[in-house]
Amino acid sequence: MDANPEVWRLEAAALRFRTRGRVGQAFPLYARAAQLAEAADPDEASKLWGRAGACALEAGHADAAAACFRQAVDLVSFDHLDRHGRLTRLYANLTAALYQGSRIREAWDAGRQALLLAEEGGRSRAIAQALYNLGLAERYLGGFEEAAKLFREARTAYLEAGLSSRAAEALHNLGWVHGDRGEFEAADAALRQAWVEKAVLGESVARIQVELARLRLLRGDWVGSLAGALEVIEAVESLTDPETYLQALTVAAEASRADDLAAALDYARMAVDLAVSLGRPPALLDLLPLVVRLHAEADLVLDRRMQALATEIYARRYGLHTPAGFLWGPDRAGEVRSYRGEEG
Repeated sequence: MDANPEVWRLEAAALRFRTRGRVGQAFPLYARAAQLAEAADPDEASKLWGRAGACALEAGHADAAAACFRQAVDLVSFDHLDRHGRLTRLYANLTAALYQGSRIREAWDAGRQALLLAEEGGRSRAIAQALYNLGLAERYLGGFEEAAKLFREARTAYLEAGLSSRAAEALHNLGWVHGDRGEFEAADAALRQAWVEKAVLGESVARIQVELARLRLLRGDWVGSLAGALEVIEAVESLTDPETYLQALTVAAEASRADDLAAALDYARMAVDLAVSLGRPPALLDLLPLVVRLHAEADLVLDRRMQALATEIYARRYGLHTPAGFLWGPDRAGEVRSYRGEEG
C-alpha cells in the first residue's frame, strides 16, 4: 500500500470508475491522488497525472488533459527506470490534448519534442504517431507542403509497424491536404484508396465521405457536395460520431452558400453549437472563417458570443494565450470521444 493511504484509496476509486467507462468521474480522483503523492513520490504522482490526463481527454476536457500531461512531464525523475519511454508517451499525449483543444502552435511544439524522443528511442509506432500529429498541426498552421510530407512519412511508418488502420488515416489526411493545395486528382486518388483500405478493415468511412463531399465543393460541384454531406448528416452512424457530424454540417453550410444563404447560416449555427459542446475541437478552425463569410454575405453582424469565440480560437491556434486553468469538479461536458494517446 502507498505510504499515503488516501492516495491508494483515491486511485482505487478512480480505477473502478474508469473500468466502467465513467472517465469523467475518474479524472478528478486521479488528479487529487496525484496532488497528494507529489511530495513523497514524484514518479508515482507523474503516473497518476498521466492517468488523469487520459481520462480528461477521453471525457472531452482537452485543456484539463493538457495541464495534467504537462504536470506529469515535469515530475518524471531523472532516475526513473524508463524515463525516456515515459517522456515519449507523455509528450505524445500532450500533443493530442493540445490539438484537441485547438491549441495548434503549442501542439506543434509538443509534437516536435515527441518526434525527437521517439526517433532517439527507435520506437516505430511512436515515430509514426508523432509524424501524424505534426502533420495535423502543420496543416492548421498553413504549412501544406510540410503537412503532406509528414503524412506520407507517417503512412510509411504505420505500414512498417503493421498498423493498417492508422496508415489509411494518414492517407485520408494526405488527401485532405492535397485538396487544400488545389491538387484535386491527387486528393481524389488518396481519399478513394483510404476508403477502400478502411472498408476492407470493416471500419467506418463516414469521415472520408465528408472529405469527398468537400472535394466536390472545391471543384465547383456544390449540388453534389451538399448531397454527400447530407447523406452523412442523415445517417444513423452520425449520431454516435459527433465530430464527423460537425464536419458534415460545415461542408453543408459551405455548399448551401451558392443557392440558399439562410440554410447555410442554419447549418453553420448548428455546427458552432455542436463544436462548443464538444470542447472546441480543431474543426472550429475551418468552421469559424466560414461563419464570418456567411454573415458578411448576408449583411449580418456577428453577435458578441460569436465574436468572442472567433477571437478565442484565433488565439488558441497561434498560441497567443493559454487558458487559465481548469476545474477539478465532476464531469462537465459532452460526448466521450476516442483517444489515441499512449498510456503513461
